[in-house]
Amino acid sequence: MKLDNRGWGLQELIVGLSVLVFCLFLAVILISRNFKELGGTLMDVNEPIQSRPTEHDNTYKQLEYKVVEACKVYQKEMYSDLHEEDKLTVTLKTLVRDQYLDEENHGCTGYVTFEKTNGSIIYTPYLKCGKKYQTKGYLEMLDSND
Repeated sequence: MKLDNRGWGLQELIVGLSVLVFCLFLAVILISRNFKELGGTLMDVNEPIQSRPTEHDNTYKQLEYKVVEACKVYQKEMYSDLHEEDKLTVTLKTLVRDQYLDEENHGCTGYVTFEKTNGSIIYTPYLKCGKKYQTKGYLEMLDSND
């Protein structure tokens, strides 16, 4: 590399750009691989329950469906004027206490978050059933004692 008053030469420019492109390519690969690993858990956590569980589904999915259905009734009665981007949390204990849900929880605790986005309300259940089952994304601090 010979420096003179003319600055960088074409060779140096090509070498520098190729190193930069290689580093950028490597960064894109690493970032996309990490987001794919995260994306699987994030998508499972935020995926709303759209369909009624079938008889072949496990008990926990059926319980999540019951909890969401109870929360829908609770939300319509208690928070009918929900504003856009409001995000609220209702615990299973509250739903049982206020008789929106029967006490048969299979030893589970948990909560449901719901928020209004683009005119529709998205309900997301989170359950913790001892060491047997726990919804991805469950946060114990949101499952407070009422």
